[in-house]
Amino acid sequence: MNATESAEMTPVAHPATATRAALVCGILGIILVAIIIAAQLVWAFNPYQDATDQVNFLLQTQPDLEVRLDYIELARTRLQVYLDTNIAYAVADMGPSAEEQLVEALAAEGIRSTDVRTFTSLLKNAAVELIALQAELQQPEMAAPLKPLFYQVRQQPQVSDSEHLNQIQELSPKVVEDLNDLRRRLQSISTYLRQITESSHLERIPAVLSPDAATALSGDSDAWVYLNAYAAWKGLPKASESLEIQFAGTVSILEDIFTAVNTARVQDIRWGFSTWEPAAVWINTHLGITIAAAIALLLAAVVLWMRSRMNWIRAEQGPNQGIQGIMTNLALALRQARPTLNLPEAGSNKVGEPAPPSLAQPARRRTLNKEGESINPRLLVLWPNGERENHPLAPDMAFRIGTDPRNPVFIDNRDAGYIEIWVRGARASFFLEVMFCESPVMLNRFPVSGARALHDGDLIQVLDVSLIYSEK
Repeated sequence: MNATESAEMTPVAHPATATRAALVCGILGIILVAIIIAAQLVWAFNPYQDATDQVNFLLQTQPDLEVRLDYIELARTRLQVYLDTNIAYAVADMGPSAEEQLVEALAAEGIRSTDVRTFTSLLKNAAVELIALQAELQQPEMAAPLKPLFYQVRQQPQVSDSEHLNQIQELSPKVVEDLNDLRRRLQSISTYLRQITESSHLERIPAVLSPDAATALSGDSDAWVYLNAYAAWKGLPKASESLEIQFAGTVSILEDIFTAVNTARVQDIRWGFSTWEPAAVWINTHLGITIAAAIALLLAAVVLWMRSRMNWIRAEQGPNQGIQGIMTNLALALRQARPTLNLPEAGSNKVGEPAPPSLAQPARRRTLNKEGESINPRLLVLWPNGERENHPLAPDMAFRIGTDPRNPVFIDNRDAGYIEIWVRGARASFFLEVMFCESPVMLNRFPVSGARALHDGDLIQVLDVSLIYSEK
């Protein structure tokens, strides 16, 4: 068998198979490119990006928000002296006979029976609210699942995750409602007790029946429960004041966060972003692999299409004509071949010849990191009498300054009103936050309100007390 007969007997691949394969690869490659473009468009119209930026800004202004979200524990700590349910139940269950004994005993002192009944009624209302408040403080905190979401947003501010933001939007109203219930309880109790302390007629009742005064009320009378309850609760309005301020600030920031996320959620419902977000996130996460797959499919389509074209030509020309045509073209190419490439000699350096472009190395991005620095934060307190106190600061708890005797820096000035100032650590530095102060607070001789970052050597002035923040 000669070469011609062998070539005639060799089967030629059918060109339709290669054409179909090229068509399938091309369609898949085009679909993949369209998916990549669609994913970029979906991510470009992400409505949660602005909400993430707003939430991050609000969280930066409130570095201790997670601590204040432990509102149940804060209320228990601040009010534990007054949360004696035994007295509250005794006052709530007191019958009319005790009230009549109190009316008879105070009639000799010129106190009207209506004032006595108002006094006992206010104490009973306060007792009912105290019992309800104690029951609420035994319930689990609604903000427990909200704190890790805020922590994740703080740690990854560049990530706009609709799932976490929607969870924040769903949990925030429940926490706000729970906080507002506590605020209403505290305000009701304070209102009932202030009506007694701020009324000259009602405040005279416990003064007349004090243990030092001579009264006609017997020592074993049930009416003494009212006097004991008033003596135990009259400090509640003052103790609830700063707690109410903290709760109001927490409610305000949670409402702002809810508004920011809710705006993005409305746009999400309008555009259907959440429907396409999982696919867009996956495509953007594996963008390199997706682009490589699209390029490979398109290249395969081109190669298969060219092979199908050659098969069609071979099928039309036949085997003998195809081989003869190839040999003729090869001989013609060999006869017309000429050396056209002039390679430069080794070591030659021609003038004017452009140098090969050098690859510029990408500039390294400089970052600022304070984790390696060692500081010793503390406050130097300068009292008006010349005494000095040095207080170290802990980053995990707030340092308190104010008129509460339990504060490390106690300002004993009753004419100044209520003062509550915190110095606390947040991330890389410490902050000064004025929670409540009727007198001006000066930072480096400028009045401040809200939160301000502290730097080494800053001077804080409250009334006649000076404090110097130091990190050395």
